[in-house]
Amino acid sequence: MVLTLSIEWVTDLDQSDAMGSRLPIAQAPTELKNVYSGGTPILASIRQQVPQHGDGRLSHQSLSDDFFVFRFERTPDGYDIFIEQQRDYGGRACDAAATHRLGLSSDRPRICIGPGKEPRDLPTAIFLAMLWAERTSRYIRDGVPWS
Repeated sequence: MVLTLSIEWVTDLDQSDAMGSRLPIAQAPTELKNVYSGGTPILASIRQQVPQHGDGRLSHQSLSDDFFVFRFERTPDGYDIFIEQQRDYGGRACDAAATHRLGLSSDRPRICIGPGKEPRDLPTAIFLAMLWAERTSRYIRDGVPWS
């Protein structure tokens, strides 16, 4: 099965405005191809198609046809992966522990990643978002817990 994802990103700052402030360079949306094998994302394939660093947004349809949108923001420790859109949990428990999400009381829920284990580059952040989406789809559909 070939699955195509769409991602848009902003590369590191590499131009200046009239005030001397550096400006990000926006990239056109990119279609990622051949990023799954046997139902699992392939990090090496993602690395070949995505820059090492930059902020971005991923529109992703899981293998179960659930639609997700993630935003990636670079931090001093790595990347935060914000969940901008996902389906509801259909009556399943949707607390932070059951769903591996943080920031549920804010307008910016994000994937829970342990301190010190944050993804250090954009391809790894995309890979983790895809894994989270597939596990979340399975949990919603079958009730199979993460652990």
